[in-house]
Amino acid sequence: MVRIRKARLEDVPVLERMEESYARDQRKLVLKENPKLRPYMQRRQGQAREIRKWLRKCIRSTNTLVFLAELEGEPIGFSVISIQTNPPIRRLRRHGSIDLLYVEKVHRGQGVSSSMMKVALAWFQRRGVRHLSLQVINDNRLARAIYDKWGFYDFFVEMRRAL
Repeated sequence: MVRIRKARLEDVPVLERMEESYARDQRKLVLKENPKLRPYMQRRQGQAREIRKWLRKCIRSTNTLVFLAELEGEPIGFSVISIQTNPPIRRLRRHGSIDLLYVEKVHRGQGVSSSMMKVALAWFQRRGVRHLSLQVINDNRLARAIYDKWGFYDFFVEMRRAL
């Protein structure tokens, strides 16, 4: 049975490893669909240190939750969710954000991400958050299919081009 638990600082090395797998999987999926995105999918030198710092900050934050999905004590996925403040021009003062969600390839299609989403929804509801957002690369069909299934819809389109 999959267990979802709040991540601790001592989990950062495992989270770093899974974040790298997340980035590698996303690059592979997205670039297969759209090679023009290659410059946007490349990692900077020293990125690992920045990811480690970001994960620690997220774990310590009261407006962010990092949690792990485990199967028989072994980490198989993780998510980072947060409460964001909207610019003052918007009626909604804040919204929940699914910042990152990852399940290891061999465990996909088994309801792990849906279990993590249930935890996220409960956390947001306890904090009075009524609206959620997430960002997904348009060409990431696998992720988009899951988010569509969960009731997310297109809201904002960011377009890019090389100069």
